[in-house]
Formats: sequence, structure tokens, C-alpha cells
Amino acid sequence: LSFIVLAPGVSGTGSNPQVNGIPTGSYGNFKIYLEGQDSTSVNDASWTSTVAAAGVESIGEFAVQSSNFSAEFGQVAGEFLNFTTKSGTNQIHGSAYEYWANQIMDAAHPFSHVRDHDVKDDYGFTVGGPVWIPKIYNGKNKTFFFFNLERFVNSASSNSAYSTVPTAAYRNGDFSGALTGRSLTDPTSGLSYPENAIFDPNSSVTITTPKGGTVTGHTMFPNNTIPQSQFDKVALKVQALIPAPINGLNIGNWLPSIVTNQPSQIPSVKIDQNLSDKTHLSFYWSNQNTNQKASDGLPIPLTGARPKIVAVNQERLNMDETFSPTLIAHFGAGFYR
Repeated sequence: LSFIVLAPGVSGTGSNPQVNGIPTGSYGNFKIYLEGQDSTSVNDASWTSTVAAAGVESIGEFAVQSSNFSAEFGQVAGEFLNFTTKSGTNQIHGSAYEYWANQIMDAAHPFSHVRDHDVKDDYGFTVGGPVWIPKIYNGKNKTFFFFNLERFVNSASSNSAYSTVPTAAYRNGDFSGALTGRSLTDPTSGLSYPENAIFDPNSSVTITTPKGGTVTGHTMFPNNTIPQSQFDKVALKVQALIPAPINGLNIGNWLPSIVTNQPSQIPSVKIDQNLSDKTHLSFYWSNQNTNQKASDGLPIPLTGARPKIVAVNQERLNMDETFSPTLIAHFGAGFYR
């Protein structure tokens, strides 16, 4: 899609272009056809509808039109993009490829001398030829297949802000570091308490208030430290899952290490059948599956992140009938979800 910026009337970028002055993100700004069928999401005016893309190595032809469409192309005011995939031939042909990038080959950041985690691996293979089943069927000149599998793994670190986890002292019940030296006053009773003080729920004491009344309350843990004998066993199990702080601060003491791992793959198959010299039948199937694994840096089961599977199925059936050198009929049906 980056090539469309070379077409007349196109400005902007491949992912957010403006075509013939039509506002970006507007409905009708673009139309995407794959194997003669509409692959544009009807509920999405942005380029994310290209989640139904074909594998790069399976694409045989890519055409761009931005004006003066023929009668067969409609419902678009800006850019029309037409993708045609490869077909098999009478000989077996195939290819294998890999594009690999890793942070170990990147330059380090100045001063900090660190390299951000960034791994990209795009690989796949294709194979095509005549359908041939020994002693059963020879599809030379009649039946052809083309198979493509592309897989893309993108693993990168994400920027994150400092968060707060319990300090080592807090985990042992020592909350003396939480005391600020300030006092808080209850406007009802007039009693004053140390800010961030922790009181023993098992204690009970009758207190005379400055306003002349009495209230029943609790006593503060000595030195604001909870005895380990009063620790809850379930709470200790949960606490063991919480990451340890990376500095000596009470707050802002943990920086999540967030690595986003997003694998996706696109298998596709195309079958061509010559029913006669004048009748050609073609079937195409592809499935794009992307596993979007968000992360907040916390382990299971504390994490709030949930996996999200994005899957797109496409089936296309095309039939072409040649009546004469000047008259051709084309029939196409497709399913896209």
C-alpha cells in the first residue's frame, strides 16, 4: 500500500492517504478488491480493513486506479486497489523467504547504551504446479494449485510509566516508613491520629475525646508494624506474585517490563480448473489469524491483560466464459468474514 503515494492525486502516507481531495478516513475514500471480490470492511472507513490482506509472496499483480473507473468498479470516490494472486502452472515452482530484524544489530541509545527489545521475523514459502495424483489423476493443462504460507512475528518492548509495588519492609509488616510525622484530626470527636497509622483490629480501647465524650476504638501497632503472626495466608500467596521494587522509594518504585508479542499468519490456497478451452474456474481461500497479546507487566493471575484473536476468513469463486474474441462473461461469488 505504500506504492499508492506514487499515484496521481494521492497525498499522505500509505496507511492514511488522501485521494483526490477526499478527507482521510471517510467512507468511499478507498476500495480494496482481492481476487475480483470486495475485501473492504463495510463498518470501517480506515485502512484497518486491510486485515484481510493476502500474503505478500502470493500476490501476482497489484493495480491502482484513482479516477475514470470502468463500469464494473463502483462505490468508491478515491482509490481503487485490485489484488490478484498467483496461480500454478504445468511445472512445479516454489519459493522460500525470510525477513529478520533484531535489536542486537541496532545501534544503542546514546548515553544509556541500551537497545530496546525489537524482533521482527517475516517468513514463509510458496509452492504451485499441476494437480497430479499418481495412477489416479493428471491435471496437466487442466488443474493447477498454488499454496502460500506467510508468518509474521513482531515482538517489541513498549514504553511504560513507573508504578508502585509494596516495599520489602511493607511485605514484612513494617509500615514505619509510611509515617509522615503529620497528624490527622477527626472533626467529629476531635481526636488526632498519626497520618498513615495502622491500628490493630483485634484491640479495643475506650477513649475520652477532647469534646468530653467517649468512643471505643483500636490501638496503633507499635512502630506501625504488623506482627507476622497476624498475616493472612491467602494475602501472603498473592503478595508473592507481586514484582519486587527496583529502587528504595515507597511509591514509583517499579517499572513494568512490557513486551508485546503479536504473531500472525496467512495460509492461502488457489485452485484453477480449465473446464474447456473457453471455460475457466478459479477458487481462492485464505485465513489471516493474528494473536494480539497485550501486557501490563504483571504475571498471571494478577495481570489485567487478555489475549485478543483477530481472524479473517475469505473464500472466492470465479468463473470466466469466453464466447468470442470480443465477448467474455465473468461470474464471481465470495464470502468474507
